[in-house]
Amino acid sequence: MLDDHDLSPAQKRDVLRRWALDAYVIELALFKGEPQSEPSRLDEVIDALFDLDETQASTSAHRTRATGLDCEGRAA
Repeated sequence: MLDDHDLSPAQKRDVLRRWALDAYVIELALFKGEPQSEPSRLDEVIDALFDLDETQASTSAHRTRATGLDCEGRAA
């Protein structure tokens, strides 16, 4: 999903946040002793959010060095 070029970073973040909430609900149910049909993937979703943030930070830093502008178009 992180490699999907049709989604903007904001859209990817939104999808990952929804997945994180779903995974958290599964973990909470498991904690309460309720059986679940699928395992929680909360750790994977959180890792993907960190990866997305790191990618955004490196892209933004590269853009600042290349253009002299920050991510909002201001002089760096």
